Amino acid sequence: MSEIFEEHASKEVIKRDEAFEVLQKELDRVEEEKKQLAIEVVGLRVAHQTVEDLKIQVGALEKDVASSKVAEEMALAQLQKAINMNEGLQKEVDAEKSLCQAQSAQIDLLNKRLEEAWIAGVSATELYRMALASFGGATSPLPADASAYAILAWFEENVVKLSEFVGGAMDFGALSCATNLCKTLGKLGCMHFVGLKGRREFKCLRNLVKLWGKLPSRSKIL
Repeated sequence: MSEIFEEHASKEVIKRDEAFEVLQKELDRVEEEKKQLAIEVVGLRVAHQTVEDLKIQVGALEKDVASSKVAEEMALAQLQKAINMNEGLQKEVDAEKSLCQAQSAQIDLLNKRLEEAWIAGVSATELYRMALASFGGATSPLPADASAYAILAWFEENVVKLSEFVGGAMDFGALSCATNLCKTLGKLGCMHFVGLKGRREFKCLRNLVKLWGKLPSRSKIL
Protein backbone atom coordinates (compact mmCIF):
# COMPACT_ATOMS: atom_id res chain seq x y z
CA MET A 1 0.00 0.00 0.00
CA SER A 2 2.77 2.32 0.90
CA GLU A 3 4.48 1.50 -2.32
CA ILE A 4 1.44 2.48 -4.23
CA PHE A 5 1.22 5.69 -2.25
CA GLU A 6 4.88 6.48 -2.83
CA GLU A 7 4.52 5.70 -6.48
CA HIS A 8 1.53 7.96 -6.66
CA ALA A 9 3.38 10.69 -4.72
CA SER A 10 6.32 10.32 -7.03
CA LYS A 11 4.07 10.73 -10.03
CA GLU A 12 2.51 13.77 -8.46
CA VAL A 13 5.94 15.25 -7.79
CA ILE A 14 6.97 14.52 -11.32
CA LYS A 15 3.77 16.11 -12.62
CA ARG A 16 4.36 19.10 -10.32
CA ASP A 17 7.93 19.45 -11.56
CA GLU A 18 6.76 19.18 -15.12
CA ALA A 19 4.08 21.78 -14.38
CA PHE A 20 6.73 24.02 -12.80
CA GLU A 21 8.91 23.57 -15.87
CA VAL A 22 5.99 24.43 -18.11
CA LEU A 23 5.19 27.46 -15.96
CA GLN A 24 8.84 28.48 -15.94
CA LYS A 25 8.98 28.19 -19.68
CA GLU A 26 5.79 30.19 -19.91
CA LEU A 27 7.25 32.78 -17.55
CA ASP A 28 10.41 32.91 -19.61
CA ARG A 29 8.33 33.31 -22.75
CA VAL A 30 6.29 36.03 -21.09
CA GLU A 31 9.49 37.77 -19.97
CA GLU A 32 10.83 37.57 -23.51
CA GLU A 33 7.58 38.92 -24.81
CA LYS A 34 7.67 41.63 -22.16
CA LYS A 35 11.18 42.61 -23.19
CA GLN A 36 10.14 42.53 -26.81
CA LEU A 37 7.10 44.63 -25.98
CA ALA A 38 9.29 47.05 -24.06
CA ILE A 39 11.55 47.35 -27.11
CA GLU A 40 8.52 47.81 -29.32
CA VAL A 41 7.16 50.43 -26.92
CA VAL A 42 10.44 52.26 -27.11
CA GLY A 43 10.29 51.98 -30.89
CA LEU A 44 6.70 53.19 -30.84
CA ARG A 45 7.69 56.12 -28.66
CA VAL A 46 10.51 56.93 -31.05
CA ALA A 47 8.12 56.53 -33.96
CA HIS A 48 5.59 58.75 -32.18
CA GLN A 49 8.26 61.37 -31.56
CA THR A 50 9.32 61.01 -35.16
CA VAL A 51 5.70 61.48 -36.22
CA GLU A 52 5.46 64.58 -34.04
CA ASP A 53 8.67 65.91 -35.49
CA LEU A 54 7.35 65.16 -38.93
CA LYS A 55 4.14 66.99 -38.09
CA ILE A 56 6.18 70.01 -37.01
CA GLN A 57 8.25 69.80 -40.17
CA VAL A 58 5.09 69.42 -42.24
CA GLY A 59 3.64 72.47 -40.51
CA ALA A 60 6.82 74.42 -41.23
CA LEU A 61 6.78 73.17 -44.82
CA GLU A 62 3.15 74.20 -45.17
CA LYS A 63 4.10 77.66 -43.91
CA ASP A 64 7.00 77.71 -46.33
CA VAL A 65 4.70 76.60 -49.13
CA ALA A 66 2.22 79.31 -48.18
CA SER A 67 5.04 81.85 -48.10
CA SER A 68 6.30 80.48 -51.38
CA LYS A 69 2.82 80.84 -52.88
CA VAL A 70 2.66 84.43 -51.65
CA ALA A 71 6.15 85.05 -53.04
CA GLU A 72 5.15 83.32 -56.28
CA GLU A 73 2.03 85.46 -56.55
CA MET A 74 4.09 88.57 -55.88
CA ALA A 75 6.67 87.43 -58.44
CA LEU A 76 3.90 86.77 -60.97
CA ALA A 77 2.43 90.20 -60.25
CA GLN A 78 5.86 91.80 -60.71
CA LEU A 79 6.36 89.77 -63.89
CA GLN A 80 2.98 90.87 -65.23
CA LYS A 81 3.82 94.46 -64.33
CA ALA A 82 7.16 94.12 -66.12
CA ILE A 83 5.38 92.60 -69.13
CA ASN A 84 2.91 95.48 -69.18
CA MET A 85 5.75 97.98 -68.88
CA ASN A 86 7.62 96.20 -71.65
CA GLU A 87 4.54 96.31 -73.86
CA GLY A 88 4.14 100.02 -73.09
CA LEU A 89 7.80 100.65 -73.85
CA GLN A 90 7.52 98.61 -77.04
CA LYS A 91 4.55 100.74 -78.11
CA GLU A 92 6.55 103.87 -77.33
CA VAL A 93 9.50 102.49 -79.30
CA ASP A 94 7.20 101.68 -82.23
CA ALA A 95 5.72 105.18 -82.02
CA GLU A 96 9.21 106.69 -81.91
CA LYS A 97 10.22 104.56 -84.90
CA SER A 98 7.17 105.72 -86.82
CA LEU A 99 7.90 109.33 -85.84
CA CYS A 100 11.56 108.94 -86.84
CA GLN A 101 10.52 107.44 -90.17
CA ALA A 102 8.08 110.31 -90.76
CA GLN A 103 10.73 112.84 -89.75
CA SER A 104 13.28 111.09 -91.95
CA ALA A 105 10.85 111.29 -94.87
CA GLN A 106 10.30 115.00 -94.12
CA ILE A 107 14.06 115.56 -93.89
CA ASP A 108 14.56 113.76 -97.21
CA LEU A 109 11.82 115.91 -98.74
CA LEU A 110 13.36 119.06 -97.27
CA ASN A 111 16.80 118.06 -98.55
CA LYS A 112 15.29 117.49 -101.98
CA ARG A 113 13.54 120.86 -101.83
CA LEU A 114 16.78 122.45 -100.63
CA GLU A 115 18.70 120.88 -103.49
CA GLU A 116 16.06 122.08 -105.95
CA ALA A 117 16.23 125.55 -104.37
CA TRP A 118 20.02 125.47 -104.66
CA ILE A 119 19.84 124.50 -108.34
CA ALA A 120 17.22 127.19 -108.98
CA GLY A 121 19.30 129.70 -107.02
CA VAL A 122 22.44 128.95 -109.03
CA SER A 123 20.47 129.22 -112.26
CA ALA A 124 18.84 132.49 -111.16
CA THR A 125 22.23 133.83 -110.09
CA GLU A 126 23.71 133.10 -113.49
CA LEU A 127 20.73 134.69 -115.25
CA TYR A 128 20.99 137.74 -113.00
CA ARG A 129 24.72 138.12 -113.69
CA MET A 130 24.16 137.74 -117.45
CA ALA A 131 21.29 140.25 -117.41
CA LEU A 132 23.32 142.74 -115.42
CA ALA A 133 26.37 142.21 -117.62
CA SER A 134 24.28 143.02 -120.71
CA PHE A 135 23.81 146.49 -119.22
CA GLY A 136 27.48 146.82 -118.40
CA GLY A 137 27.12 145.88 -114.75
CA ALA A 138 29.01 143.34 -112.72
CA THR A 139 28.33 141.42 -109.51
CA SER A 140 30.53 140.02 -106.79
CA PRO A 141 31.73 136.48 -107.56
CA LEU A 142 29.61 133.62 -106.26
CA PRO A 143 31.63 130.93 -104.41
CA ALA A 144 31.65 127.59 -106.22
CA ASP A 145 30.62 125.70 -103.07
CA ALA A 146 28.01 128.23 -101.98
CA SER A 147 25.05 126.81 -100.09
CA ALA A 148 21.42 127.81 -100.60
CA TYR A 149 21.73 130.22 -97.68
CA ALA A 150 24.92 131.68 -99.18
CA ILE A 151 23.12 132.15 -102.51
CA LEU A 152 20.32 134.06 -100.77
CA ALA A 153 22.89 136.18 -98.94
CA TRP A 154 24.64 136.82 -102.28
CA PHE A 155 21.34 137.94 -103.82
CA GLU A 156 20.63 140.20 -100.86
CA GLU A 157 24.08 141.78 -101.13
CA ASN A 158 23.82 142.40 -104.86
CA VAL A 159 20.16 143.41 -105.01
CA VAL A 160 20.90 146.19 -102.51
CA LYS A 161 23.38 147.58 -105.05
CA LEU A 162 20.86 147.23 -107.89
CA SER A 163 19.07 150.51 -107.14
CA GLU A 164 22.37 152.42 -107.33
CA PHE A 165 23.23 150.68 -110.59
CA VAL A 166 19.77 151.35 -112.07
CA GLY A 167 19.93 154.98 -110.94
CA GLY A 168 23.35 155.39 -112.58
CA ALA A 169 22.10 153.74 -115.75
CA MET A 170 19.09 156.05 -115.84
CA ASP A 171 21.33 159.07 -115.27
CA PHE A 172 23.63 157.88 -118.04
CA GLY A 173 20.65 157.36 -120.37
CA ALA A 174 19.24 160.78 -119.57
CA LEU A 175 22.64 162.38 -120.09
CA SER A 176 23.03 160.58 -123.41
CA CYS A 177 19.56 161.74 -124.49
CA ALA A 178 20.33 165.32 -123.48
CA THR A 179 23.64 165.23 -125.35
CA ASN A 180 22.03 163.86 -128.49
CA LEU A 181 19.25 166.44 -128.15
CA CYS A 182 21.79 169.25 -127.92
CA LYS A 183 23.62 167.95 -130.99
CA THR A 184 20.38 167.68 -132.92
CA LEU A 185 19.28 171.18 -131.96
CA GLY A 186 22.71 172.51 -132.88
CA LYS A 187 22.45 170.96 -136.30
CA LEU A 188 19.07 172.64 -136.67
CA GLY A 189 20.62 176.04 -136.00
CA CYS A 190 19.71 176.45 -132.33
CA MET A 191 22.56 178.40 -130.65
CA HIS A 192 21.33 178.13 -127.04
CA PHE A 193 23.25 174.91 -126.43
CA VAL A 194 26.56 176.07 -127.95
CA GLY A 195 27.95 176.86 -124.47
CA LEU A 196 27.32 173.33 -123.28
CA LYS A 197 29.93 171.81 -125.57
CA GLY A 198 32.94 170.47 -123.73
CA ARG A 199 31.40 170.73 -120.29
CA ARG A 200 31.63 167.68 -117.98
CA GLU A 201 29.91 168.89 -114.84
CA PHE A 202 26.57 167.32 -115.71
CA LYS A 203 27.11 164.02 -114.08
CA CYS A 204 23.49 163.46 -113.31
CA LEU A 205 20.07 164.36 -114.61
CA ARG A 206 19.40 166.68 -111.70
CA ASN A 207 22.10 169.21 -112.78
CA LEU A 208 20.85 169.09 -116.34
CA VAL A 209 17.28 169.77 -115.24
CA LYS A 210 18.48 172.75 -113.24
CA LEU A 211 20.21 174.12 -116.32
CA TRP A 212 17.14 173.41 -118.44
CA GLY A 213 15.09 175.52 -116.06
CA LYS A 214 17.40 178.51 -116.65
CA LEU A 215 16.99 178.47 -120.45
CA PRO A 216 14.57 180.94 -122.15
CA SER A 217 11.11 179.70 -122.96
CA ARG A 218 11.81 179.81 -126.70
CA SER A 219 14.64 177.35 -126.30
CA LYS A 220 12.38 175.10 -124.41
CA ILE A 221 9.92 175.25 -127.23
CA LEU A 222 12.65 174.36 -129.68
